[in-house]
Amino acid sequence: YRNGEITSLLGNRPRSVLRGDEPIDWKKVRSEIKENGNATRELRLIKKDGHHIWMQYRMYIIKKNGHEYFMGIANDITLKRRSHNETREQARELKALSENIPGGVLRFKNDDKLTFAFISEGFCRITGYTRDEIKENFCSSLLNMVYKDDRAMLREHVRKQEEKSETIEITYRISAKHGGFIWVMDKFRLITDYDGKVWLYSVLIDITNAKKAEDALAESEARYRLILDYASDPVLDVDIKNSKLYFSPVFYSKFGKSHRNITDLAEGLRTTSFVHPDDKEHLSVKLREILNGGGNGDIECRLKDIYGKYIWCNIHPTILRNRQGTPTRIILLISDIDKHKKETQLLRSRAEHDLLTGLYNRVTVTGMIDTILSESKPADRHAMFVIDIDNFKNVNDTMGHLCGDRLIVETAALLQKQFRSDDVVGRIGGDEFVVFMKNIKSAAMAENKAKRICGLFHSIKKTSAHACGISGSVGVALFPRDGDNYEEIFQKADHAMYEAKNNGKDNYHIYSA
Repeated sequence: YRNGEITSLLGNRPRSVLRGDEPIDWKKVRSEIKENGNATRELRLIKKDGHHIWMQYRMYIIKKNGHEYFMGIANDITLKRRSHNETREQARELKALSENIPGGVLRFKNDDKLTFAFISEGFCRITGYTRDEIKENFCSSLLNMVYKDDRAMLREHVRKQEEKSETIEITYRISAKHGGFIWVMDKFRLITDYDGKVWLYSVLIDITNAKKAEDALAESEARYRLILDYASDPVLDVDIKNSKLYFSPVFYSKFGKSHRNITDLAEGLRTTSFVHPDDKEHLSVKLREILNGGGNGDIECRLKDIYGKYIWCNIHPTILRNRQGTPTRIILLISDIDKHKKETQLLRSRAEHDLLTGLYNRVTVTGMIDTILSESKPADRHAMFVIDIDNFKNVNDTMGHLCGDRLIVETAALLQKQFRSDDVVGRIGGDEFVVFMKNIKSAAMAENKAKRICGLFHSIKKTSAHACGISGSVGVALFPRDGDNYEEIFQKADHAMYEAKNNGKDNYHIYSA
């Protein structure tokens, strides 16, 4: 017999459509009913549309007309069965996941001892303890396993988790079976289940090796800092990755502490007065080249010392890079070369300049003008003046060489005032001077300048008793009309100067072929 609901669900199919995971042992069912009053089985039924459903079948025995019959009440448990299967599958997946991550998974109560409710195999693996050993040695308490100096910190973070309800990450030490401790990184959060119970779920990763490497690095850093502190020269250590600058004690004693708030080297070089304004661009460019792997070598620039005076320094940069070749640190060893630099500059100046007048000497003039000419374009226009003091021998013979020297010095000073700072003015002989005037607009401009030079000697006549009767002769040659190198243009300007002398002196002459 079946009622209408079963018939509409299953259709008029034979009873053999009822089946479970295993064949029903009816003798066992009879025994259960006699002992308990009923028996329950879960059966899979085939609906008339061909789909399966799960039914819970609660059975009794009834007697009718001297015969015994099984009578059952069926409930559809398909959804419950599916949910159970899904939960069981999720549990299997969670177990597989927790046992294969490089750490442990825990579930524990939010009580005073953080009592374990679940311990993964991974946690047992990293600590070396079995679940039974954890229960026996630590009373199933995570807090008991934590190193005593870290327990208060762990409890404090659990309290914060209660307030914020977000995942928290901390590191601490827990006991290991080998007798020591291991460092773990723990990510945990509070979760409330369907029954309202609060649990802490935690994923722990063993970071002992990383922590040892970190401690070794910190120890190495401490040794490194000690070396820098006792270095005889100032040291500036730039941590590029973390935007931090370290100044050695010797640096502070040499340059003061006004720079200690700088965190970005490039910004500090650009905005502070530490580097001489004329050297900022040069230093920045060199450092960029070195960081990009396109340059090397020491850098010379002027830095402001503790007294506010700019001194010449040599900067020796050392770049530290990671495995990918990216710069992570730059160490600048700074040496005071001010005295040596100024002595070198003085020697160079003496080598390049005429000792009597301070003008460039013949060798320097030749080199500078040749460089300008080699860099000039066909459209550029320049002028060369060769100037000679007339009757200079008479001054030396009648008034003495000291008077002649004073005349040369005065002539040099007046010439220098007549020309721009980027023009070349030099003394190439006893009473002979050369001026190279760059970028003239026309030949007329050179001629006007030659007239003014002649006028200089007239002004010397009026102001210097020793220069009575003194005049000058000027020869002019033009680039590119009269040549494209120093020797060629000089010869023509010198020829023009002698033409001026031959025409009565106290005059100028512009070279013409």
